[in-house]
Amino acid sequence: MLHLSKTKYMKGVQCPKRLWLSVHQPCIPVGAGGECQTDDDVYVLARKIFGAYKQVSVDTDDFARLVEETRLLIQDGHTVIVEGVFSGQDLSCKVDLVKNLGNDQVEIYCIKRSTGVKQSYLEEIAFQRYVLTLAGYEVKKSAIIHLRRSYVRHGELDRQELFYIADVTEQTALKHLKVRDRIAMLNEYMKQEAEPEKATGQHCYNPYTCEYWSCCSAGDIRPPMEIKEKLDLKSIGSFLDQLSYPLYFLDFETIFPAIPMFDDSRPYMQIPFQFSLHWLDSERGVPQHREYLAPADGSDPRNELAKQLCAAIPENVCTLAYFDKFERGRIRELAELFPQYADHLMNIHDHMIDLYKPFGYRWYWTKEMKGSASLKLVLPALFPDDPSLDYSKLEEVQNGGDASSLFLRMIKDKNLTAEEIDTMRTHLLAYCKLDTWAMVKIWQKLLEVTGRI
Repeated sequence: MLHLSKTKYMKGVQCPKRLWLSVHQPCIPVGAGGECQTDDDVYVLARKIFGAYKQVSVDTDDFARLVEETRLLIQDGHTVIVEGVFSGQDLSCKVDLVKNLGNDQVEIYCIKRSTGVKQSYLEEIAFQRYVLTLAGYEVKKSAIIHLRRSYVRHGELDRQELFYIADVTEQTALKHLKVRDRIAMLNEYMKQEAEPEKATGQHCYNPYTCEYWSCCSAGDIRPPMEIKEKLDLKSIGSFLDQLSYPLYFLDFETIFPAIPMFDDSRPYMQIPFQFSLHWLDSERGVPQHREYLAPADGSDPRNELAKQLCAAIPENVCTLAYFDKFERGRIRELAELFPQYADHLMNIHDHMIDLYKPFGYRWYWTKEMKGSASLKLVLPALFPDDPSLDYSKLEEVQNGGDASSLFLRMIKDKNLTAEEIDTMRTHLLAYCKLDTWAMVKIWQKLLEVTGRI
């Protein structure tokens, strides 16, 4: 019989073949699904929600020792136990937080960095409940501790308000027999010696991207689709007719920490810390550039950024952004937060036009765009031989995720030298500048194909 940990079981819940591949390893996995990972800051704060706790050893991989240590902590009457390990009938699991009620009665809590309860969480905690039952415990309550979406920070973090405890006892109790039946099915499935046949589909991405996607899809990036070349000059021309000069090109970079870092921010709220701005006075004008990047002192970057943005973009001018819903959203939030800049910010907001439209609506479409209107795919499709527009040539920061991670490191790591911070700033500025320069080049390409330059 296959020994099923929580991680293996959840692979099987998503797709039995994913579990089979992870055990038999006929091909090399790429990446990993992160069903059991929690953000360190979230976990550190959430496990203190019931006060003092005892943590099971983290300095050993001795499974039997961890199970025994957990049993002794419960037996000795410790009220809250973190990372307890349980086993029963070839099944095992680690539980984020266990509340010991005495007489082998417990409550179990799964800590998640999301702002709500997902179906996969219910499957996960149902498995934990089943394992603890086999191990001789009566689970009186099953719950998920997650971030409260509506929490807004004011001053010190309020842990009780930041986290929400969702009682899922009833839902997981109803899954008890399903867990048992699924385990039996997975054990049968795993007996297959040859790689099972299973078509790709939504289960390859939901709830996590499968690390064996390339094994099942023969290396395809996405399901095949028909891609037609298209150039709708009339629609592109109408789009260009909306623009006026001077013309501005704007891009923000943001961080979105799970734990709010600043007053008047929520979990995962997008906090702009940088912008790049190119502009020109006419269709044939010479592009100019201005930028802002917050300092590395850890202070809230939004006030100064709003001030600098208003200084950089005059009122009543046309501003282009690529997929402007994002930039518009950040500007609205800044306007709500800083009334002294609200009128100017909303003027920028109201005069913004989306450069994504010609590609999102497929007025300009080529097979080189690979079925996507993303800036990172449109740009190389339009300029395949221009190394100055190649994001892979940039150091350290090649996408928005890289920018967010680097800025967070820059403001959190107190051991960085001034020279290291200067280098980080150089990388961040180069990336954001390329975003708006790319927009300028794309706009020029639209002018070119319509014969305007």
